[in-house]
Amino acid sequence: MAYWIIRILRITLKLATLAVTLILVAGFAAQFLSAKQYPWVLHVRPYTLPITQVITGYIPTVYKGVDFSLLLPLVVFWYLSAQIGQWLWMGEHAVRRRSVESKLAASRDGALKEAKSESQSVLAPSSASSKAPVYGSEAIAVIDLVNSTYLVTQFGNTFLLMLKHRLEHQVNQICSRHAAGYSKSTGDGFLIGFPSLPNAVAALREIFQGTPAMNEDLPEGAEVALRAGLNFGEVLIDPDGDRTGSAVHKTFRIEALTAASLIESEGGIKRAEFPEKDYILVSEEAITALAKVRGVQSRFLGLCELKGFPGLHRVYQI
Repeated sequence: MAYWIIRILRITLKLATLAVTLILVAGFAAQFLSAKQYPWVLHVRPYTLPITQVITGYIPTVYKGVDFSLLLPLVVFWYLSAQIGQWLWMGEHAVRRRSVESKLAASRDGALKEAKSESQSVLAPSSASSKAPVYGSEAIAVIDLVNSTYLVTQFGNTFLLMLKHRLEHQVNQICSRHAAGYSKSTGDGFLIGFPSLPNAVAALREIFQGTPAMNEDLPEGAEVALRAGLNFGEVLIDPDGDRTGSAVHKTFRIEALTAASLIESEGGIKRAEFPEKDYILVSEEAITALAKVRGVQSRFLGLCELKGFPGLHRVYQI
C-alpha cells in the first residue's frame, strides 16, 4: 500500500512539474508574440501576470527589454521538484527493498528448516549436529560497484547509499528468480551463492543488462558500473547460512583483479585491453564447467597471482 501511495505521488509530481513548466515557459515566450497572431497568449497571461507582478515588485527582472521574472520561479520549482522527487524515489525503493528482503528471508528460512528436517531424519538427533556447519559445492559470484570512492567523494554519502539501495533491489529480485540460495551485502557489492553455474551466469547477465535502467535520473558524472567474479567449488555453510572457504576467498581475489596484476600470456590480451567496467571474470574451475553450457562464450585473458593461493592462475572473461 505504501509503495503505491509513493508511486502515485511521484507520477503526480511529474505531471505537476510538466504543467507548471509549460505555463511559465509559455508566459515567458508570450512577451515576444502578438496576441492577434497567437490567441493563446491571452489565455496564458491571466495565470502568469500575478506571478510577474509579485516578483518585479521585489526584484528588477527586466534586462534590455526582456522580462525574466517567470524564469526565476521556474528554476526554484525545478529545484524543489527534483529534491522532492529524490526523496519519494528513495522512499519507494526503501519500501520495495524491504519487501524483497522479507520474501528472500522467508524463502531462506523455509529452505533452512527443510534442510534441518532432512538432516535430522538421516542423522541421530542431537543439538551439536544441528549446529554443525556443512560442506556443499556452489557457484560463487561476487559483484562490486565500480568507482564507489569517487561517487561518495563527488556526490556524498546519501547519494552512494541511494545507489546501493537501487543496486540491492535489482540484485535481490534477479537472484531470487534464478534460485540463489544465499546473498550477502559486502558494503559496495554482494556475495551470492547459486546451485549451478548456468543459474549464476543467467543472473549476472540480467544484472549487467539492467545497469542502464539503474542509471536513470542520475546527475552528470554519476554512473552505476559493475564488475564481477565467478568461481565454482566447495564452500563451508555455517548454521546461519553464511558461506566461507577457499573457493569464496578465491572468488573475491578474481573479482579484484586489475590490469596491473594481469600477467600477459600467449593467447591472452594486453594489459591495455583489460576491461574497465561491466565485466565478469571467471576462474579456471568455473570456465571448465561452463564449456558445456550452450550460449556461454568466453575468452582467455592471461595469468595472475592470487594472494593466499600458490602458483599462477588462468583467468577468463565471459
